[in-house]
Amino acid sequence: MTRTLHALATVLLVGFLGVFAPTPAQADPHQTVPSANFSFMSDLQNFLRVEDANRYADLFSSLVVSGGIHSTAAGLVGSPSALVAYLGGYYTTESGTITYPDESICHVIAHKDTTANQGSYTRVSGTHYLLNCASTIPPAIPNANSVLLMTVTTSGGAITAVTDLRPVGSSLGFHACRYTTLDDAIAALGTTTTPLVVGCRLRVLANASIPATTALVMTNAGIICPDTGTTTTINAFIESASRQIFCTGAGTILIAGSRNLAIYSEWWGANPNDSAINNVPLRAAVAAITPGGGMIRFACGSYHFSGNIEIPSFISLRGTGMQCTKLINDGTTDLLTFTDSTTANKELRFGGIFDMSIQGNSASGHGVVVENPYHFSADLVRITDHGGIGITFDSHVNGSTYGQNMFVTRSFILQNLGGGVRLSGSGNLAVIDKSSINQNGFYGIYADRHKQLVVRDVELADYYYESAIAGHQAIPVVINGGSAISILNNSFEANAGNGATANTHIRTGWDGDAQIAALNDTQRLTISYNDFKSTSGAHEGALNHITLDRAQGVEIVENFFEKEAGYGYTVNGVTLGADMLTNGGLLFRSNKWDTLDAKLTGVSRPYMFDDVYFDSASLSATAARGAHCTSYTQITQWQRYDIDTYDVSQILCDGSMVRGLGAAAPTVKFLVGAGSPEGVITAGIGSIYQRTNGGANTSLYVKESGTGNTGWVAK
Repeated sequence: MTRTLHALATVLLVGFLGVFAPTPAQADPHQTVPSANFSFMSDLQNFLRVEDANRYADLFSSLVVSGGIHSTAAGLVGSPSALVAYLGGYYTTESGTITYPDESICHVIAHKDTTANQGSYTRVSGTHYLLNCASTIPPAIPNANSVLLMTVTTSGGAITAVTDLRPVGSSLGFHACRYTTLDDAIAALGTTTTPLVVGCRLRVLANASIPATTALVMTNAGIICPDTGTTTTINAFIESASRQIFCTGAGTILIAGSRNLAIYSEWWGANPNDSAINNVPLRAAVAAITPGGGMIRFACGSYHFSGNIEIPSFISLRGTGMQCTKLINDGTTDLLTFTDSTTANKELRFGGIFDMSIQGNSASGHGVVVENPYHFSADLVRITDHGGIGITFDSHVNGSTYGQNMFVTRSFILQNLGGGVRLSGSGNLAVIDKSSINQNGFYGIYADRHKQLVVRDVELADYYYESAIAGHQAIPVVINGGSAISILNNSFEANAGNGATANTHIRTGWDGDAQIAALNDTQRLTISYNDFKSTSGAHEGALNHITLDRAQGVEIVENFFEKEAGYGYTVNGVTLGADMLTNGGLLFRSNKWDTLDAKLTGVSRPYMFDDVYFDSASLSATAARGAHCTSYTQITQWQRYDIDTYDVSQILCDGSMVRGLGAAAPTVKFLVGAGSPEGVITAGIGSIYQRTNGGANTSLYVKESGTGNTGWVAK
């Protein structure tokens, strides 16, 4: 019976082993396939335990399924949630705790084994956890059987910060962390179109290029570190969260091609959540996309800087909203300078800032400087609190011939001591539109010899003489020369002088920076559809709505000029300076003048009025064809430019017209009425009177003698 049982067992064993016998059609395994020998059981156990893990490691990098991280704590003991991971393909679980040294930064990895140290990491006894507390950044993981879990900071006997670095879940693709360096991974990948997955810290030993045929997928623990003197060029699309994925201070990263429409300064370690200075990460991001340009994105948070950041052509900065993304200047220099000395004529081509706030301090320079721009846009930005100017466009710098196509739209430019927006150096083609430019120092908008400028739908408020800087004007719009300038549909309010010292809303012939009269001529200036207000309150003072000097060809059309009821100081409409240009061509048309002290003051110069002067009662009355005349006052007058002392022609509300030659006050009238004019109507010789109730030889009268109301002869 015993021999029979042995024989039967032998037959069964041989038959069972036949299942595992390799055939010519089978691929080679990693582990020894069990054979009919005395090591069968150990080979079988090893094959079942290890073969699948080896195959998994061929296909995927180590990853965490769940757990393996803890939160901050009052003490130095961390209790990670239950770890489930595949480490080198091995299914691994762990529920142990970790005790950290105080005042340290520790990097935590998990390894498939529970004994022995690994590389620079020290084992937490009896667990899968290992620590490195000697480096500020995570050292390279020791091998493919490990995974980076977290960075833990301790201070004052407590765990104060925990950074999650786990590669969680699974990623299909070519896993670079199976190789010692990124160089080796790229070589092995070749032209394969599968994504290149980096879930660990990888060095780059020599110049390397990631091809456009793949995508670079950076998981939570992935970081690429080129050695000093090397350049890693990334032609692939980068898939990554806004966290650090590149080392700084060593080799160079270049992001080439057009597959990455935006990159993040966080990829080089920028941090929007603390007071750390972010100059190095932002400069690295700028350098990375310099060859072809692109957009640098900023997350929601406050990014602190100290020192100027230069940005060349074809690069734009975009946040996630002006109330969300803040770039803060903690230093004393300008913050952002868009400039490009590498292009012909040193022009900056196609740059911009969007969806962010740029905040300075009283000692800082300008917020944004744009040198020699050729197409630059600032849209949905808030620029505030700089010691210098909010945003300045400086054309023709260092011999350049460029400066055109500048746009500030839908933005807030506020409380900058030097001024709000400056356009200097004889540029052309600029639009400032749909913005609030309030409470700035020397000026709101300063156009220095600029051509083809449009200021439209802008609020310009809270400019008071000496409000920001003692002894200085604070003028909403300053124009120092230039041509083809249009100021349209803007609101000027809550602006005033200092007591009897007048301020003004718009001023020509003035140097906004030096705060002195300027010698540059302004030609073809249109001021239309604006609302000029004087606001009663704590900051009342004398006000000239418009002050013109060294100007020619000025049209002031369909504006509202107001002096608020009860305002305690003089408010004038338009004041002319002593240096108004000969043949000035000053035209007033269809403006509303509301109880001003004077519509036009200053030096006598040729001008033409064809305004209709309404009072408030007539404006509110129903009228089929416009407002009604309520008095016999003059409504329109014409004067030939720079020739005549007096008006050449006047039209009065009673329907009469008065003519003259300009050397004396006009007296020759064209009149209509009932009854005889003799002894009733005063007019000069040559006047004509049409009688509506006359008859034969009494329907037409001519003034033939005298200067009074006699001398009328019926015809």
